[in-house]
Parts: sequence; C-alpha cells; structure tokens
Amino acid sequence: MACLGALFVCQLGCAPVEGGGSSEGEELGADSTAGEDEQGEQDSSWLETDEGETEGSEEIELANVEGPCTNSDSLTATEPTEDQSYLAVALTPPAFPFEVTRVRYRLLGEDMNPDCNSQQAHTMMVFVRDEQGMPASPSMAEPMEFHAVEADPNSLSGRDVAIELDAPIVLEEGEAIVVAVELKTLPDLSDKICVRACADGPWPLETNYWSGESTEPYAWADTVADYDLQWNMVMMAYGAAL
Repeated sequence: MACLGALFVCQLGCAPVEGGGSSEGEELGADSTAGEDEQGEQDSSWLETDEGETEGSEEIELANVEGPCTNSDSLTATEPTEDQSYLAVALTPPAFPFEVTRVRYRLLGEDMNPDCNSQQAHTMMVFVRDEQGMPASPSMAEPMEFHAVEADPNSLSGRDVAIELDAPIVLEEGEAIVVAVELKTLPDLSDKICVRACADGPWPLETNYWSGESTEPYAWADTVADYDLQWNMVMMAYGAAL
C-alpha cells in the first residue's frame, strides 16, 4: 500500500479531509458533482433510512452515517493491485444479544463518475468482529456468509444492494457485524466498483476498514486511524435485540 496510495478514492486522492468534511471537491481531488442532482443541489435520497419492521418486533437499523448526508462521494480502487480487495464497515448494535437478518450498501453509478460501474457483478461478505479484532481469514470464521451479487443492467445511475442473510447472525457482547464489499477495477482503473461514502462527521475509529490484500490473510487497516481518511462508508445492517 502506498499513500492511501494505493488505496482509493473515487476521487478523494490521498489528502485527508481537514476540519470535518470540507465540501471543496478540488481540495480533496474529489468529483465535486458527486451526490448532486442536475440543478447542483445535494441529493440525499440515496441515504434514506429504511423504515422496515419485522413481525412482532421493531427492526433496528445499524449504520455509521446519520442522514441526510451533506457531503457525499465514494471510495474505490486507485491502483490495479487493489482489484478484489474489500472495503468493510463494522456495526455495533445498541444492545445484546442482537440478531442481524439483512444488510445493505450503496454503489455510485456511471452518471456520477464515468469510471464507476454499479451494474457489474461482485462479491460481498458478512461476518463477525469479536474482541480480538477483524479476522484475517473471514472464510474460516463462524458465522460467516459469502454472497455473489449478480450484475444488474438497470442500475446505471447507482445501486442499492440489499442482501437477506441465509441464516440470522446473533451478536453477543463485544461483537460487531461486518459488511464487506469487493472492489473491482480494470488495469486502466476503469469499470470500477465505487462504494458510497459520506464526509459528514463524526468518523468513529474501529468502524471503516480496507482489507489491504486481495486474498486471505487480509491485513485490515482502519481507514480513519491509519489513513486519516475522514469518510464513512454507507453500509447498513438490520435486525432486532433478542
């Protein structure tokens, strides 16, 4: 990994956001139109809360972004070697035990950045971070789910991906649910998966992660603590306290 260097930014560059999420896209190396509608107004519809309920109990949304977001963009690969690495968010419930039944995340589309392709197939993982930290080999962890997300030709302008878990995951005290999304890119850094992100603070530690590698064992890095990257990735989990 170089700089953030070899990491990301759908158009963030390596410069950290100073002073709590500046909206000056040029200072960030960011696409200053990302997240705006045709009239230049900030579009926060992509960050609407899912107000669903489960039968017999109220469904709780776990998220690290409190909408509406006033400064949105995305995180993505900036080096070909980052292809098939993962961006991830660890979400902690308000009470334990807590049962997670589904997760969601959002991808930026080609209409906001011509190098982003929200239509393409990719993979995602859901697993548990315990008190020992992020597992270097999630495929060996239990519980864990791996999902192959099919291509969606109708999602040119962005994509809201919703995953129903094959089986509920129950979190105990000290645990967090992790949603991890595969980064995809061609060698020329086109046709990329771009994960929606929000620069509105606060930016909690031990929440936003990058796998650092494209294969296990991963070298998980905290993108806020290790890179001073003051962006929260837009990933959510849903469930209820037991």
